[in-house]
Amino acid sequence: MKNSKILTLAILASLLSTPCAWAAHKTTAAAAATSAQTETAKPAKAEKAAAKAEKTTEKTAPAETTVAETTAAEPLPADNYSAAKMVSGEKTALADSYAALVADESALLVKNGADVTLSHGAITKSGATTDVLGSKFHGQNAAVLAADGALAMDGCTIRTEADGANAVFATGSKGSVKLHDSNIRTTGASSRGLDATEGGTITADNINIGTTGIRSAALATEPSGASVTVSKSTINTSGEGSPLVYSKGTIKVSEVKGTAGASEIAVVEGNNSIHLEYVDLSGNGSHGVMLYQNKTRDNGPDGKALGRFAAKGSALRSLKEGPLFYVTNTAARIYSEMTTMQYLGGTLIRVEANQFGDAGTNGGDLTFMANNQGLYGNVSVDASSTILMDLQNGSHWSGAINTDNTGKKVDVNLDASSSWSLTADSHVDGFTDGTTALTNLKGNGHTLYYNSSSAANAWLGGKTYELQGGGYLKPEK
Repeated sequence: MKNSKILTLAILASLLSTPCAWAAHKTTAAAAATSAQTETAKPAKAEKAAAKAEKTTEKTAPAETTVAETTAAEPLPADNYSAAKMVSGEKTALADSYAALVADESALLVKNGADVTLSHGAITKSGATTDVLGSKFHGQNAAVLAADGALAMDGCTIRTEADGANAVFATGSKGSVKLHDSNIRTTGASSRGLDATEGGTITADNINIGTTGIRSAALATEPSGASVTVSKSTINTSGEGSPLVYSKGTIKVSEVKGTAGASEIAVVEGNNSIHLEYVDLSGNGSHGVMLYQNKTRDNGPDGKALGRFAAKGSALRSLKEGPLFYVTNTAARIYSEMTTMQYLGGTLIRVEANQFGDAGTNGGDLTFMANNQGLYGNVSVDASSTILMDLQNGSHWSGAINTDNTGKKVDVNLDASSSWSLTADSHVDGFTDGTTALTNLKGNGHTLYYNSSSAANAWLGGKTYELQGGGYLKPEK
Protein backbone atom coordinates (compact mmCIF):
# COMPACT_ATOMS: atom_id res chain seq x y z
CA MET A 1 0.00 0.00 0.00
CA LYS A 2 2.81 2.47 0.76
CA ASN A 3 4.19 2.20 -2.77
CA SER A 4 0.68 2.61 -4.20
CA LYS A 5 0.12 5.78 -2.15
CA ILE A 6 3.46 7.24 -3.22
CA LEU A 7 2.66 6.59 -6.88
CA THR A 8 -0.77 8.18 -6.57
CA LEU A 9 0.66 11.22 -4.82
CA ALA A 10 3.09 11.73 -7.62
CA ILE A 11 0.36 11.49 -10.23
CA LEU A 12 -1.94 13.91 -8.49
CA ALA A 13 0.83 16.35 -7.67
CA SER A 14 1.55 16.62 -11.36
CA LEU A 15 -2.14 17.04 -12.11
CA LEU A 16 -2.81 19.70 -9.53
CA SER A 17 0.61 21.39 -9.41
CA THR A 18 0.05 21.74 -5.69
CA PRO A 19 1.83 19.73 -3.01
CA CYS A 20 -0.64 17.97 -0.72
CA ALA A 21 -0.42 15.19 1.81
CA TRP A 22 -3.19 12.74 1.15
CA ALA A 23 -3.76 9.04 0.89
CA ALA A 24 -4.96 8.01 -2.55
CA HIS A 25 -6.43 4.75 -3.59
CA LYS A 26 -5.93 3.59 -7.10
CA THR A 27 -7.60 0.72 -8.85
CA THR A 28 -7.21 -0.65 -12.30
CA ALA A 29 -8.33 -3.78 -14.12
CA ALA A 30 -9.55 -5.28 -17.90
CA ALA A 31 -13.63 -5.60 -20.14
CA ALA A 32 -18.75 -3.98 -20.93
CA ALA A 33 -20.73 -1.68 -18.79
CA THR A 34 -24.32 -1.00 -17.81
CA SER A 35 -26.06 1.99 -17.53
CA ALA A 36 -24.78 9.55 -9.24
CA GLN A 37 -24.21 15.12 -4.39
CA THR A 38 -26.60 17.03 -5.41
CA GLU A 39 -26.36 20.55 -6.66
CA THR A 40 -25.67 21.70 -3.15
CA ALA A 41 -27.91 24.57 -2.24
CA LYS A 42 -25.96 27.67 -1.29
CA PRO A 43 -27.28 31.15 -0.56
CA ALA A 44 -28.58 32.93 -3.64
CA LYS A 45 -28.94 36.71 -3.84
CA ALA A 46 -32.49 37.74 -3.05
CA GLU A 47 -34.32 38.98 -6.11
CA LYS A 48 -35.21 42.67 -5.63
CA ALA A 49 -38.42 42.59 -7.59
CA ALA A 50 -40.67 40.33 -5.61
CA ALA A 51 -43.35 41.68 -3.44
CA LYS A 52 -44.75 38.18 -3.51
CA ALA A 53 -41.45 36.40 -3.22
CA GLU A 54 -41.78 32.81 -2.16
CA LYS A 55 -38.90 30.70 -0.94
CA THR A 56 -38.49 27.08 -1.83
CA THR A 57 -36.01 25.02 0.17
CA GLU A 58 -34.31 22.06 -1.42
CA LYS A 59 -32.35 19.77 0.88
CA THR A 60 -28.88 19.01 -0.23
CA ALA A 61 -25.81 16.99 0.52
CA PRO A 62 -24.99 15.86 4.04
CA ALA A 63 -22.83 18.24 6.07
CA GLU A 64 -23.68 21.06 3.69
CA THR A 65 -25.85 24.04 4.53
CA THR A 66 -29.45 23.84 3.36
CA VAL A 67 -30.70 27.17 2.02
CA ALA A 68 -33.46 28.45 -0.19
CA GLU A 69 -33.63 29.17 -3.86
CA THR A 70 -35.68 32.32 -4.25
CA THR A 71 -38.46 32.68 -6.79
CA ALA A 72 -40.09 36.02 -7.43
CA ALA A 73 -43.19 34.82 -9.26
CA GLU A 74 -44.87 31.84 -10.83
CA PRO A 75 -42.81 30.43 -13.74
CA LEU A 76 -43.72 32.01 -17.05
CA PRO A 77 -45.48 29.72 -19.55
CA ALA A 78 -43.11 28.85 -22.40
CA ASP A 79 -45.44 30.57 -24.88
CA ASN A 80 -44.82 33.82 -23.01
CA TYR A 81 -41.02 33.64 -23.15
CA SER A 82 -39.34 36.37 -25.13
CA ALA A 83 -36.14 36.25 -27.15
CA ALA A 84 -33.88 38.46 -29.19
CA LYS A 85 -34.37 35.91 -31.96
CA MET A 86 -37.39 33.61 -31.98
CA VAL A 87 -38.17 30.91 -34.53
CA SER A 88 -41.57 29.21 -34.31
CA GLY A 89 -42.81 26.34 -36.46
CA GLU A 90 -40.50 26.83 -39.44
CA LYS A 91 -37.30 25.41 -40.86
CA THR A 92 -34.43 27.85 -41.31
CA ALA A 93 -30.65 28.23 -41.27
CA LEU A 94 -29.04 31.02 -39.25
CA ALA A 95 -25.52 32.41 -39.25
CA ASP A 96 -25.84 35.46 -37.05
CA SER A 97 -25.01 36.39 -33.46
CA TYR A 98 -27.66 37.15 -30.86
CA ALA A 99 -27.66 38.94 -27.51
CA ALA A 100 -30.26 39.15 -24.74
CA LEU A 101 -29.77 41.98 -22.27
CA VAL A 102 -32.87 42.02 -20.07
CA ALA A 103 -34.47 39.75 -17.49
CA ASP A 104 -36.32 36.64 -18.69
CA GLU A 105 -35.24 37.08 -22.29
CA SER A 106 -33.42 34.38 -24.24
CA ALA A 107 -30.98 35.20 -26.98
CA LEU A 108 -32.31 32.42 -29.22
CA LEU A 109 -35.64 30.61 -28.77
CA VAL A 110 -36.70 27.75 -31.03
CA LYS A 111 -40.25 26.47 -30.45
CA ASN A 112 -43.43 24.89 -31.80
CA GLY A 113 -41.77 22.32 -34.05
CA ALA A 114 -39.24 24.68 -35.61
CA ASP A 115 -36.11 23.12 -37.17
CA VAL A 116 -33.15 25.48 -36.98
CA THR A 117 -29.42 25.34 -37.68
CA LEU A 118 -26.97 27.94 -36.41
CA SER A 119 -23.38 28.07 -37.62
CA HIS A 120 -20.57 30.09 -36.04
CA GLY A 121 -22.88 32.27 -34.01
CA ALA A 122 -21.97 34.17 -30.85
CA ILE A 123 -24.68 34.00 -28.21
CA THR A 124 -24.53 36.30 -25.16
CA LYS A 125 -26.93 36.67 -22.28
CA SER A 126 -27.17 39.19 -19.41
CA GLY A 127 -30.16 40.07 -17.27
CA ALA A 128 -31.06 37.85 -14.31
CA THR A 129 -34.12 35.65 -14.13
CA THR A 130 -37.11 36.72 -12.06
CA ASP A 131 -37.74 33.08 -11.16
CA VAL A 132 -34.88 30.69 -10.42
CA LEU A 133 -37.13 27.64 -10.43
CA GLY A 134 -38.64 28.70 -13.73
CA SER A 135 -35.11 28.80 -15.11
CA LYS A 136 -34.23 25.45 -13.56
CA PHE A 137 -37.26 23.50 -14.72
CA HIS A 138 -38.56 25.33 -17.80
CA GLY A 139 -35.66 27.21 -19.36
CA GLN A 140 -36.83 30.70 -18.45
CA ASN A 141 -34.00 33.19 -19.13
CA ALA A 142 -31.76 30.61 -20.84
CA ALA A 143 -29.39 31.94 -23.48
CA VAL A 144 -30.44 29.23 -25.92
CA LEU A 145 -33.84 27.56 -25.46
CA ALA A 146 -35.37 24.78 -27.54
CA ALA A 147 -38.99 24.39 -26.37
CA ASP A 148 -40.53 21.66 -28.51
CA GLY A 149 -38.26 22.75 -31.34
CA ALA A 150 -35.06 21.33 -32.86
CA LEU A 151 -31.78 23.25 -32.99
CA ALA A 152 -28.37 22.25 -34.35
CA MET A 153 -25.37 24.44 -33.47
CA ASP A 154 -21.88 24.21 -34.97
CA GLY A 155 -18.84 26.32 -34.13
CA CYS A 156 -20.72 28.59 -31.74
CA THR A 157 -19.86 30.43 -28.53
CA ILE A 158 -22.40 30.85 -25.75
CA ARG A 159 -21.80 33.08 -22.74
CA THR A 160 -24.14 34.05 -19.90
CA GLU A 161 -23.40 36.60 -17.18
CA ALA A 162 -26.49 36.57 -14.97
CA ASP A 163 -28.16 34.49 -12.27
CA GLY A 164 -30.55 31.85 -13.52
CA ALA A 165 -29.14 31.98 -17.03
CA ASN A 166 -28.50 28.47 -18.30
CA ALA A 167 -26.45 28.37 -21.46
CA VAL A 168 -28.32 25.71 -23.47
CA PHE A 169 -31.73 24.34 -22.47
CA ALA A 170 -34.01 21.79 -24.15
CA THR A 171 -37.53 21.05 -22.92
CA GLY A 172 -40.55 19.17 -24.19
CA SER A 173 -40.71 15.88 -26.08
CA LYS A 174 -39.85 17.68 -29.33
CA GLY A 175 -37.21 19.91 -27.77
CA SER A 176 -33.72 18.96 -28.92
CA VAL A 177 -30.33 20.58 -29.28
CA LYS A 178 -27.27 19.22 -31.06
CA LEU A 179 -23.95 20.98 -30.48
CA HIS A 180 -20.63 20.48 -32.19
CA ASP A 181 -17.31 22.25 -31.75
CA SER A 182 -18.71 24.93 -29.45
CA ASN A 183 -17.65 26.84 -26.33
CA ILE A 184 -19.86 27.57 -23.31
CA ARG A 185 -19.24 29.83 -20.31
CA THR A 186 -21.61 30.83 -17.49
CA THR A 187 -20.73 33.09 -14.55
CA GLY A 188 -23.96 33.53 -12.57
CA ALA A 189 -25.59 31.41 -9.87
CA SER A 190 -27.96 28.65 -10.98
CA SER A 191 -26.57 28.83 -14.50
CA ARG A 192 -25.83 25.41 -15.91
CA GLY A 193 -23.98 24.56 -19.08
CA LEU A 194 -26.34 22.04 -20.68
CA ASP A 195 -29.75 21.34 -19.14
CA ALA A 196 -32.71 19.29 -20.37
CA THR A 197 -36.17 18.75 -18.85
CA GLU A 198 -39.56 17.21 -19.63
CA GLY A 199 -38.41 14.88 -22.41
CA GLY A 200 -35.93 17.32 -23.93
CA THR A 201 -32.68 15.97 -25.36
CA ILE A 202 -29.21 17.45 -25.83
CA THR A 203 -26.33 15.77 -27.64
CA ALA A 204 -22.92 17.38 -27.87
CA ASP A 205 -19.39 16.60 -28.99
CA ASN A 206 -16.14 18.52 -29.08
CA ILE A 207 -17.39 21.19 -26.72
CA ASN A 208 -15.81 23.06 -23.83
CA ILE A 209 -17.97 24.01 -20.85
CA GLY A 210 -16.98 26.17 -17.88
CA THR A 211 -19.28 27.42 -15.10
CA THR A 212 -18.23 29.55 -12.12
CA GLY A 213 -21.45 30.18 -10.19
CA ILE A 214 -22.97 28.24 -7.31
CA ARG A 215 -25.53 25.55 -8.22
CA SER A 216 -24.25 25.50 -11.79
CA ALA A 217 -23.55 21.97 -12.97
CA ALA A 218 -21.83 21.56 -16.31
CA LEU A 219 -24.33 18.90 -17.40
CA ALA A 220 -27.79 18.46 -15.91
CA THR A 221 -31.21 16.96 -16.40
CA GLU A 222 -34.45 17.60 -14.52
CA PRO A 223 -37.67 15.54 -14.64
CA SER A 224 -38.98 13.90 -16.53
CA GLY A 225 -37.60 11.74 -19.32
CA ALA A 226 -34.87 14.20 -20.30
CA SER A 227 -31.44 13.15 -21.56
CA VAL A 228 -28.02 14.67 -22.16
CA THR A 229 -25.26 12.89 -24.09
CA VAL A 230 -21.76 14.36 -24.36
CA SER A 231 -18.57 13.00 -25.94
CA LYS A 232 -15.01 14.11 -26.67
CA SER A 233 -15.31 17.27 -24.57
CA THR A 234 -13.98 19.20 -21.57
CA ILE A 235 -16.21 20.26 -18.67
CA ASN A 236 -15.27 22.27 -15.56
CA THR A 237 -17.08 23.95 -12.67
CA SER A 238 -15.71 26.11 -9.85
CA GLY A 239 -18.78 27.08 -7.82
CA GLU A 240 -20.03 25.32 -4.70
CA GLY A 241 -22.90 22.92 -5.27
CA SER A 242 -21.89 22.55 -8.91
CA PRO A 243 -21.06 18.93 -9.76
CA LEU A 244 -19.80 18.14 -13.22
CA VAL A 245 -22.81 15.91 -13.84
CA TYR A 246 -26.19 16.16 -12.08
CA SER A 247 -28.93 13.79 -13.19
CA LYS A 248 -32.66 13.68 -12.63
CA GLY A 249 -32.96 11.98 -16.00
CA THR A 250 -30.44 10.14 -18.18
CA ILE A 251 -26.91 11.42 -18.78
CA LYS A 252 -24.26 9.60 -20.82
CA VAL A 253 -20.71 10.90 -20.98
CA SER A 254 -17.77 9.46 -22.93
CA GLU A 255 -14.19 10.57 -23.55
CA VAL A 256 -14.61 13.68 -21.41
CA LYS A 257 -12.18 15.36 -19.01
CA GLY A 258 -12.96 17.82 -16.26
CA THR A 259 -12.77 19.02 -12.66
CA ALA A 260 -15.38 20.25 -10.21
CA GLY A 261 -13.45 22.77 -8.13
CA ALA A 262 -15.83 22.89 -5.15
CA SER A 263 -18.31 20.07 -5.62
CA GLU A 264 -18.73 16.39 -6.42
CA ILE A 265 -17.95 14.61 -9.63
CA ALA A 266 -21.47 13.34 -10.16
CA VAL A 267 -24.88 13.22 -8.48
CA VAL A 268 -27.88 11.03 -9.27
CA GLU A 269 -31.16 12.07 -7.67
CA GLY A 270 -34.02 9.60 -7.57
CA ASN A 271 -34.85 6.98 -10.20
CA ASN A 272 -32.34 8.28 -12.75
CA SER A 273 -28.92 7.48 -14.16
CA ILE A 274 -25.41 8.55 -15.11
CA HIS A 275 -23.25 6.41 -17.40
CA LEU A 276 -19.56 7.23 -17.85
CA GLU A 277 -17.15 5.65 -20.32
CA TYR A 278 -13.47 6.51 -20.77
CA VAL A 279 -13.69 9.74 -18.81
CA ASP A 280 -11.18 11.42 -16.50
CA LEU A 281 -13.12 13.41 -13.91
CA SER A 282 -12.15 14.96 -10.57
CA GLY A 283 -14.20 16.49 -7.77
CA ASN A 284 -13.72 18.48 -4.57
CA GLY A 285 -16.96 17.72 -2.74
CA SER A 286 -17.90 15.87 0.43
CA HIS A 287 -18.18 12.73 -1.68
CA GLY A 288 -16.94 11.70 -5.08
CA VAL A 289 -20.24 10.37 -6.40
CA MET A 290 -23.60 10.61 -4.65
CA LEU A 291 -26.88 8.77 -5.24
CA TYR A 292 -29.84 9.97 -3.19
CA GLN A 293 -33.49 10.94 -3.05
CA ASN A 294 -34.11 14.49 -1.91
CA LYS A 295 -37.54 14.08 -0.34
CA THR A 296 -39.59 11.12 0.86
CA ARG A 297 -38.13 7.99 -0.61
CA ASP A 298 -39.99 6.89 -3.74
CA ASN A 299 -39.45 3.34 -4.89
CA GLY A 300 -42.02 3.63 -7.66
CA PRO A 301 -45.24 1.66 -8.20
CA ASP A 302 -43.38 -1.63 -8.67
CA GLY A 303 -40.98 -1.04 -5.78
CA LYS A 304 -38.02 -1.23 -8.15
CA ALA A 305 -37.08 2.40 -8.72
CA LEU A 306 -33.41 3.05 -8.15
CA GLY A 307 -30.60 5.45 -8.93
CA ARG A 308 -28.00 4.07 -11.31
CA PHE A 309 -24.36 4.99 -11.83
CA ALA A 310 -21.89 3.21 -14.11
CA ALA A 311 -18.24 3.85 -14.94
CA LYS A 312 -16.18 1.92 -17.46
CA GLY A 313 -12.54 2.43 -18.42
CA SER A 314 -12.49 5.72 -16.54
CA ALA A 315 -10.61 7.67 -13.86
CA LEU A 316 -12.55 9.09 -10.90
CA ARG A 317 -10.67 11.30 -8.45
CA SER A 318 -12.15 12.75 -5.28
CA LEU A 319 -9.72 15.36 -3.94
CA LYS A 320 -11.48 16.13 -0.65
CA GLU A 321 -11.71 13.69 2.25
CA GLY A 322 -14.85 11.58 2.25
CA PRO A 323 -16.22 8.41 0.68
CA LEU A 324 -15.79 7.99 -3.04
CA PHE A 325 -19.36 6.66 -3.30
CA TYR A 326 -22.19 7.85 -1.04
CA VAL A 327 -25.75 6.49 -1.02
CA THR A 328 -28.67 7.68 1.12
CA ASN A 329 -32.48 7.56 1.07
CA THR A 330 -32.65 5.53 -2.13
CA ALA A 331 -32.19 2.15 -3.70
CA ALA A 332 -29.14 2.32 -5.95
CA ARG A 333 -26.97 0.30 -8.28
CA ILE A 334 -23.33 1.15 -9.00
CA TYR A 335 -21.39 -0.64 -11.73
CA SER A 336 -17.65 -0.27 -12.10
CA GLU A 337 -15.36 -1.79 -14.72
CA MET A 338 -11.68 -1.16 -15.36
CA THR A 339 -11.84 2.19 -13.61
CA THR A 340 -9.11 3.99 -11.67
CA MET A 341 -10.31 5.37 -8.34
CA GLN A 342 -8.45 7.88 -6.19
CA TYR A 343 -9.79 9.44 -3.02
CA LEU A 344 -8.83 10.81 0.37
CA GLY A 345 -9.39 8.75 3.50
CA GLY A 346 -10.09 5.06 3.79
CA THR A 347 -13.80 4.84 2.95
CA LEU A 348 -14.61 3.59 -0.51
CA ILE A 349 -18.39 3.38 0.02
CA ARG A 350 -20.74 4.75 2.67
CA VAL A 351 -24.43 3.80 2.76
CA GLU A 352 -26.49 5.51 5.45
CA ALA A 353 -29.51 7.54 6.51
CA ASN A 354 -29.21 11.30 6.99
CA GLN A 355 -31.45 14.38 6.80
CA PHE A 356 -33.18 13.40 3.57
CA GLY A 357 -36.54 11.65 3.66
CA ASP A 358 -38.39 10.22 6.64
CA ALA A 359 -36.52 8.88 9.64
CA GLY A 360 -36.64 5.11 9.75
CA THR A 361 -37.08 4.67 6.01
CA ASN A 362 -34.32 6.89 4.67
CA GLY A 363 -31.38 4.53 4.59
CA GLY A 364 -29.70 3.40 1.40
CA ASP A 365 -29.96 0.05 -0.36
CA LEU A 366 -26.99 -0.46 -2.68
CA THR A 367 -25.93 -3.16 -5.08
CA PHE A 368 -22.31 -2.57 -6.06
CA MET A 369 -21.10 -4.65 -8.99
CA ALA A 370 -17.39 -4.80 -9.77
CA ASN A 371 -16.53 -6.27 -13.17
CA ASN A 372 -12.83 -6.85 -13.82
CA GLN A 373 -12.27 -4.11 -11.27
CA GLY A 374 -9.78 -3.41 -8.51
CA LEU A 375 -11.15 -1.92 -5.29
CA TYR A 376 -9.29 -0.56 -2.27
CA GLY A 377 -10.93 0.75 0.87
CA ASN A 378 -13.61 0.14 3.46
CA VAL A 379 -17.38 -0.10 3.14
CA SER A 380 -19.55 1.49 5.85
CA VAL A 381 -23.22 0.57 6.31
CA ASP A 382 -25.55 1.89 9.03
CA ALA A 383 -28.51 0.26 10.77
CA SER A 384 -31.00 1.62 8.21
CA SER A 385 -29.09 0.48 5.15
CA THR A 386 -28.18 -2.57 3.10
CA ILE A 387 -25.49 -3.49 0.60
CA LEU A 388 -24.52 -6.29 -1.74
CA MET A 389 -20.90 -6.28 -2.89
CA ASP A 390 -20.76 -8.42 -6.03
CA LEU A 391 -17.27 -9.07 -7.45
CA GLN A 392 -17.10 -10.65 -10.91
CA ASN A 393 -14.65 -11.48 -13.69
CA GLY A 394 -11.27 -11.09 -12.03
CA SER A 395 -12.17 -8.30 -9.64
CA HIS A 396 -10.09 -7.81 -6.48
CA TRP A 397 -10.98 -5.97 -3.30
CA SER A 398 -8.61 -5.04 -0.50
CA GLY A 399 -10.67 -3.68 2.36
CA ALA A 400 -13.17 -4.31 5.13
CA ILE A 401 -16.94 -4.10 5.43
CA ASN A 402 -19.35 -3.38 8.27
CA THR A 403 -16.53 -3.33 10.82
CA ASP A 404 -18.78 -2.07 13.62
CA ASN A 405 -21.46 -4.65 12.77
CA THR A 406 -24.26 -2.08 12.45
CA GLY A 407 -25.50 -2.76 8.90
CA LYS A 408 -29.12 -3.76 8.45
CA LYS A 409 -28.15 -6.33 5.82
CA VAL A 410 -24.69 -6.86 4.37
CA ASP A 411 -23.86 -9.44 1.69
CA VAL A 412 -20.71 -10.21 -0.27
CA ASN A 413 -20.45 -12.41 -3.35
CA LEU A 414 -17.22 -13.49 -5.04
CA ASP A 415 -17.16 -15.44 -8.26
CA ALA A 416 -14.38 -18.00 -8.70
CA SER A 417 -12.15 -15.54 -10.57
CA SER A 418 -12.42 -12.71 -8.03
CA SER A 419 -10.79 -12.21 -4.63
CA TRP A 420 -11.04 -10.34 -1.34
CA SER A 421 -8.18 -9.44 1.00
CA LEU A 422 -9.36 -8.38 4.47
CA THR A 423 -7.83 -5.31 6.11
CA ALA A 424 -9.91 -5.48 9.33
CA ASP A 425 -12.46 -7.73 11.03
CA SER A 426 -15.69 -7.63 9.05
CA HIS A 427 -19.30 -8.75 9.48
CA VAL A 428 -21.68 -10.03 6.80
CA ASP A 429 -25.13 -11.56 6.72
CA GLY A 430 -24.49 -13.58 3.59
CA PHE A 431 -21.20 -14.69 2.04
CA THR A 432 -21.10 -16.65 -1.21
CA ASP A 433 -17.99 -17.76 -3.06
CA GLY A 434 -17.53 -19.47 -6.40
CA THR A 435 -14.53 -21.22 -4.86
CA THR A 436 -15.67 -23.42 -1.99
CA ALA A 437 -12.03 -23.96 -0.99
CA LEU A 438 -11.94 -20.24 -0.04
CA THR A 439 -8.58 -19.76 -1.74
CA ASN A 440 -9.71 -16.35 -2.99
CA LEU A 441 -10.40 -15.02 0.53
CA LYS A 442 -7.28 -13.80 2.34
CA GLY A 443 -7.56 -13.07 6.05
CA ASN A 444 -4.32 -11.23 6.79
CA GLY A 445 -4.87 -12.01 10.47
CA HIS A 446 -8.46 -10.73 10.45
CA THR A 447 -11.79 -12.51 10.86
CA LEU A 448 -14.82 -12.44 8.60
CA TYR A 449 -17.93 -13.16 10.66
CA TYR A 450 -20.99 -14.60 8.92
CA ASN A 451 -24.60 -15.23 9.94
CA SER A 452 -24.91 -19.00 10.27
CA SER A 453 -28.73 -18.81 10.25
CA SER A 454 -28.83 -17.22 6.80
CA ALA A 455 -29.83 -19.56 3.97
CA ALA A 456 -27.11 -18.00 1.84
CA ASN A 457 -24.52 -19.44 4.22
CA ALA A 458 -25.87 -22.99 4.34
CA TRP A 459 -22.85 -24.13 2.35
CA LEU A 460 -20.59 -23.10 5.23
CA GLY A 461 -22.32 -25.48 7.62
CA GLY A 462 -21.90 -23.16 10.58
CA LYS A 463 -18.21 -24.04 10.75
CA THR A 464 -15.04 -22.02 11.30
CA TYR A 465 -12.45 -21.92 8.50
CA GLU A 466 -8.84 -20.82 8.68
CA LEU A 467 -7.96 -18.30 5.98
CA GLN A 468 -4.85 -17.75 3.93
CA GLY A 469 -2.53 -15.25 5.57
CA GLY A 470 -4.04 -15.94 8.98
CA GLY A 471 -7.46 -15.16 10.36
CA TYR A 472 -10.78 -16.93 10.14
CA LEU A 473 -14.14 -17.18 8.48
CA LYS A 474 -16.43 -17.98 11.37
CA PRO A 475 -20.06 -17.77 12.46
CA GLU A 476 -21.19 -14.74 14.42
CA LYS A 477 -21.78 -15.64 18.10
